[in-house]
Amino acid sequence: MFGIPGQGGFHPPADFPGFPSLGRLPVHPGFSSSASPGSRSDGKGSFNFGGPSGGHTGSDSTAPSSSGSGFSFGQTEAATTGSPHGSSPSSGRGFPRPPAPPAPPAIPGLPSMPPMSPMPSMPSMPSAHSTSPPDVPELPELPDMPSLPTGSASIPSDIVPTSGAGAGAGQGAESLPPSFFMATATSESRPVPPSGIASLEGAPTCSDISMATYKRTDRGVETQDLLLDDPFQLYRFFVAHNDKPQMHVLITGSHVEKKSTEKRVGDGTISTVHSKVKVCDFKIDLDLTSYISPYGTIKTLPDPKTSNKLTLREVIEQHVTEENPFKEMHMKKKVSWDYEDLTRAIVHAIRSVNYRYKIEISYPTSNNRVIVHSASPLAQFMRSTWTKAFCGISLVGVVLYPLREYYKVVKDKNIQSEFHMTISTADFMRNSYWKIVDQVQFKNE
Repeated sequence: MFGIPGQGGFHPPADFPGFPSLGRLPVHPGFSSSASPGSRSDGKGSFNFGGPSGGHTGSDSTAPSSSGSGFSFGQTEAATTGSPHGSSPSSGRGFPRPPAPPAPPAIPGLPSMPPMSPMPSMPSMPSAHSTSPPDVPELPELPDMPSLPTGSASIPSDIVPTSGAGAGAGQGAESLPPSFFMATATSESRPVPPSGIASLEGAPTCSDISMATYKRTDRGVETQDLLLDDPFQLYRFFVAHNDKPQMHVLITGSHVEKKSTEKRVGDGTISTVHSKVKVCDFKIDLDLTSYISPYGTIKTLPDPKTSNKLTLREVIEQHVTEENPFKEMHMKKKVSWDYEDLTRAIVHAIRSVNYRYKIEISYPTSNNRVIVHSASPLAQFMRSTWTKAFCGISLVGVVLYPLREYYKVVKDKNIQSEFHMTISTADFMRNSYWKIVDQVQFKNE
């Protein structure tokens, strides 16, 4: 065993042979050389170097004081408190349980955190066997469309482009309106008339654009409303009724047969009369309306007398300011397609099944005109049914109506709306070849 002398230093024992002399070791600052072994000079308690058999104990081996705490390498407080981790005083194997840390003090000026709110409960999903549908939130209503100005003295300058093939000379460039209330005298841009897309739910109808009254006939729309004496209202009427026309392809095959009939003459003899009768072999009617684009381009036509082509605004303003009581303005709807190529393809398809009789192909159209009549009393009198009946049974109509028709050709203003097909003639024949061929019937002579 090493000895611990009272001078505060450590020396090897004298009875340990062969141990080199290390001299006096330095004294720890916390120990005093004059104190008893195991005591501290700073008055902060004592400690024990003893083991199970005792050892050198200090002068204060009690519990820690308020000014310091003593610590022991042997007996512990756990042995006296009955802690499960402690042992008897003679064992020297216990370890002290550290005390629970105190709660941190509140910091002045720092607000305390509010308690966390509980999470909201998720809505329950409807059961697969539930019969009632889940609630669907209502959609907000769309705002009403702004009304357009009415009663203007002239057509606004932005409804017709002032540059391009159909623009007037000497006019500056202006921007087109960004909506479908647009008409143009050029073929580069196309207006989008709402009547052409009337199948869409919520799309504006013709009555939303023009309030003029009209009647619909087999050839199209006719009106004699006084509201159309305003150029802007007249323009809106043409745009409102610029919907696509209806068109069919009518294919007829026929041949001529000789027919002989017997006829009794005045002297009682019977004579044979020979005649030719046209017999229709087949008649095929195919609807082409679904292939017509809903967008038509409004154009002006050359003047019949001078061959000059005016802008759309000039034509409308000339019609409104004209003093002619019988004036009329017509818009004809034209569908652009390669009719000659389609006709040749249809004839070739019918000839391929050995039909060698006469084939007639036509393209009848309806709803292809918009006519604006004069609202003058004299014009209304001439268009009445009673006037037409009177002129038909008298000689007045034989002279009056031909003159009126000639006057209309020279004076009436004509514009045109051009439509295009959304399918080529080759694709149409590819889709309709068997439909045409299966309906061909003929007789072999």
